[in-house]
Amino acid sequence: MASGGSVREIKNRMSAVANTSKVTKAMELVSASKMRKAQQKALVARPYSEMMQFILLKMIKGIDVSNLEDNLMLSSNNSKQIGIIHVTPDRGLVGGLNTNMNKKSSSFILKKQAEEFDVLITTLGTKGRDFFSRAGYPLSTQFNMNTDAPEFILAKKIAQSATNDFLSGKVGELYIGYQKFITNAKQEPTIKKLLPINQDLIDASSEFDDKRDYLIEPDASTIIDALLPKVVLTQILEAILESAASEHTARMVAMHQATEAAEEMVSELNLTYNKARQEMITGELLDIVGGTAAISNS
Repeated sequence: MASGGSVREIKNRMSAVANTSKVTKAMELVSASKMRKAQQKALVARPYSEMMQFILLKMIKGIDVSNLEDNLMLSSNNSKQIGIIHVTPDRGLVGGLNTNMNKKSSSFILKKQAEEFDVLITTLGTKGRDFFSRAGYPLSTQFNMNTDAPEFILAKKIAQSATNDFLSGKVGELYIGYQKFITNAKQEPTIKKLLPINQDLIDASSEFDDKRDYLIEPDASTIIDALLPKVVLTQILEAILESAASEHTARMVAMHQATEAAEEMVSELNLTYNKARQEMITGELLDIVGGTAAISNS
């Protein structure tokens, strides 16, 4: 039989869960608003970045590659160290988003280490930084990920730092790992090669084949030299925007699921509360009836 204390305990728990539901609902609405803005930015940046790469690769395919031998961004410097920019949010409550990205990058790093490469890690976002710090990986450079307003300035700083590492021969290859936004239900952890722009990337550009002729001034080599740093920059900016869209989408979904779970728990607790209260009232009635019978018999 339920006691008054247990009934009050159930009622207090119902109140606590209901308050939690209000918090998660508010977070869901805030994340939904940020998600729409972040998705719009990411979807606008994606075709711009792809077109920049297409123009660059088309021009490279259209000229004598020997004219570009002096451009260090187009060839490996034979360094046995590679660089990776690892992009994650600064905050949690995003379901498995951070875990999946950390696993993707760590698997990539282990694979490269098995090939006898050293890995230089640059982290953008505290969740990735904390993960690699706990795992004992030395970190080269660390940036915070302000996904509420991804900034071009941040992408530029990262691009300059990473490009300098490549051009100085500190790293022979440069990659970026980030969460690519697919749909509201899917975000895909992705590792993309940034440098060098090698023959594999040039061959892959055939899917964007364009039969039009372009008038290039002053000459292709000059344009390519100017475009290469901008292509790296736009890809890093795209990764930041994609990661921001993925973060807010994952948080909105996680908070929606948390709200539904809390509401379901409140409903179950309400049934338990009503049952316990009914048992308590029944017990009190039996006590009254028993007391009345005892008085009558006396």
